Amino acid sequence: MIDGEKIFKALKLGKVTGLGCTLTSAECDYLIAHDDVLTQYITLLEKEQRWISVSERLPENKFEQVLVCTTYGVSVRLALEIGEAVTHWMPLPQPPEVNNE
Repeated sequence: MIDGEKIFKALKLGKVTGLGCTLTSAECDYLIAHDDVLTQYITLLEKEQRWISVSERLPENKFEQVLVCTTYGVSVRLALEIGEAVTHWMPLPQPPEVNNE
């Protein structure tokens, strides 16, 4: 039996890559047949990783490091350093989980 929740967790933990797939053939077939799981994952990614306009809102934590898009390019800054040249920002992604086995 294929467990959709297991597959969703595998996707969330990054166990599927652009170059290869750690899911079994049956699990990949499940994703094809149940695209709602994949749609859920895509929605989650889009929500977590998108550029936010400074006119929409600013980061709540002024000491949080964020990616910023300026008229000069993209850089990492503290939220309190967002100035007039910054048009958009996004939170930094979470660091990968390291298994120290």
